[in-house]
Amino acid sequence: MAMKNFKKHGGFESEDGFVSTKEAYHGMGTIVTEAPTPYQALHIAGLDWEVAKCPLYGAVEVDGEETHMMEYPNKIGLYRTDKNILLGNASDHYIPIQNIQIADLIYDVAESEDLKVETAGSFKNGQRVFFQIDLGSMGLDIGDNTDIIKQYAMFHSGHDGKTGLSVRQTNYRVTCGNVESLALRDSAIKLRHMGDGAYDLTSIKAKLGDIKAQAKLFQRTMEKAIQTDWDNQMMLDYFMKTWQKGTKKSLPKKKDTKAFDKFNSTMELWHNYANFHEYQTDCHGTAYSAFQAVTQYATHDMHVRDNGNGKAEARQLNQMFGRGSRLGHYAGIHLQEALA
Repeated sequence: MAMKNFKKHGGFESEDGFVSTKEAYHGMGTIVTEAPTPYQALHIAGLDWEVAKCPLYGAVEVDGEETHMMEYPNKIGLYRTDKNILLGNASDHYIPIQNIQIADLIYDVAESEDLKVETAGSFKNGQRVFFQIDLGSMGLDIGDNTDIIKQYAMFHSGHDGKTGLSVRQTNYRVTCGNVESLALRDSAIKLRHMGDGAYDLTSIKAKLGDIKAQAKLFQRTMEKAIQTDWDNQMMLDYFMKTWQKGTKKSLPKKKDTKAFDKFNSTMELWHNYANFHEYQTDCHGTAYSAFQAVTQYATHDMHVRDNGNGKAEARQLNQMFGRGSRLGHYAGIHLQEALA
């Protein structure tokens, strides 16, 4: 199979599949009323295909003579056997981990048959696959309302030759139609590809236990944040620290520049959301409202680039794996630090 350049997209492609108990992305995927098991999700989301290896060839000219096809040494291609789609390349000793093996691993780690999948699917025509496993939910009392936080473990792997298998924590706030990605600290475990499935289950089970412990810590932090009043300066200090880490940028020093204007407008947006937004009526001026101001921005207001599949897909990927996820991650870390 000849190596060729991929057209880079930021979201779901025509050969991707998706299953969810919530909503489809850009008209794609299957919506189910009852959360499926990992094996059921594998089938419904169209992930029941395999990845195989193939030689890679390149066209070369030797001494000005006609073009010849030469095999790349020590390199192999990775492709979907059902569609003959080239997904990536790797060294010749690379062993693909199949989608069914990820489902097997989920069952082995959880040691339970009663597992429910909130979302599962692939993107970039199968270069990446994911299973989001429901770990339950918690309720936070905010005045006369209850804020529901759902907790998940995300199993994420790649078939591009570069992305390993990882297991990490994700939390979503579902009140008022918002879906906000939250995390208190990096609680991911990354695993190299070992196609025979010989993973250290003890380490992965320990990480799953850590994820559940983090969820309890998250709830305690949020309960404290709801009861903690912050003045404007305390909020600004929190916003500035989170912005620096979440965007990997230094605070702008020169006024009358685009960077300075962008920073100021972001700070003003976060301030207004924390103190005046209608969804924050029962907790205006608290550490919790400051935290939600950042996650609102990371989820709904941050600029995302549409690479051809629509803003909805680009925004969802940003929440799960991009800058939005990073910003929400540090919003949680710095909230925990501020309330310690």
